[in-house]
Amino acid sequence: YDAKSNNQSYRNYGDSTIGFDRILYFYVENHSESRGIGGTVDLQAHKFHSHSFIYSTTIFDYHFFQGDTSEYVIKSVLHLNSGVPEVFRQNDTAYFNQNFYNYYALDDGIPEAGIGIDGNGSAGGMVAVKFYTVKPDTLRSIRFWFNRTNSDATLDLAFDMIVWENNNGIPGDVIYKEENLFTKYSYGLDNYVDYMLETPFLLSDTFFIGFKQNHENYLNLGFDKNYDNSDRTFYNFGSWQQSANVGSIMIRPVFGSKFSIGINDVKNSLTDINIYPNPAKNIVNIDYDKECTINVYNQTGSLVRNYSNTKVIDVSDFADGLYFFNIHTNKSSVTKKIIINK
Repeated sequence: YDAKSNNQSYRNYGDSTIGFDRILYFYVENHSESRGIGGTVDLQAHKFHSHSFIYSTTIFDYHFFQGDTSEYVIKSVLHLNSGVPEVFRQNDTAYFNQNFYNYYALDDGIPEAGIGIDGNGSAGGMVAVKFYTVKPDTLRSIRFWFNRTNSDATLDLAFDMIVWENNNGIPGDVIYKEENLFTKYSYGLDNYVDYMLETPFLLSDTFFIGFKQNHENYLNLGFDKNYDNSDRTFYNFGSWQQSANVGSIMIRPVFGSKFSIGINDVKNSLTDINIYPNPAKNIVNIDYDKECTINVYNQTGSLVRNYSNTKVIDVSDFADGLYFFNIHTNKSSVTKKIIINK
């Protein structure tokens, strides 16, 4: 059964022509409700021949039981005409799982390679991927896949998360930006990390999501080589250019009115932490009663110091300026901005 074309193949191994009809069902797994769609199609299976047919159906509305995510099953059933014995009844049905999730994906969820921008002159470079919404919806987070590397070399690298409007097929004006986020690894089966938007907002039609980096380090995002979306991928070192790399960067926009925050969500999970004073002169106090690691970055995204399970940080030898204190546990992370002013 080919779900993309709704094409089903069958073969008659008997020595006579058999007449039958096909019914297509659409139902929700674990629920009693089901719905036949499109009625039936009368068919003939000639002896010792293989056949295929395409069953076209019209678009219809169907109730979603599970909020922003729903899983359905399409079932194609072949019924032999009356009087014909059905010897192998278990062979009369083909199934296809149709799942609707709260994100848009251009990749298949498995990286064959890594991709990024690095080297001399790459600081300030940007990468954007084009998406399209069928109807207006609320953007809640952006999901990134960062490949884990030897010695965690690409962990905790700073980047800006950006959403652009469409400008004749290329990224236009910035419509949303969060600065100085940090790369994270996910250690589960789904290695995406959700970066929750501080202010979710409504999007419609064509838009772009991606990142800007203010350093020359390689972020090493997952890259799916099985699906080519190079025509929807752009990079910028002064002007927007279409990517020549065949494949899909593993970035996904997540939509919906609401959804649960899991262990991979890297924002707002440490809301009870307090860092003071701000501005600071000689010391910074960390008011948090659990084990955590603290990485301090400057405005260029370079790591200045790192600490483990400390309550007081001596900043007397720090140069004046803005710093980013990234505090993370094994499940979550948050970044606080601190000004050093002596």
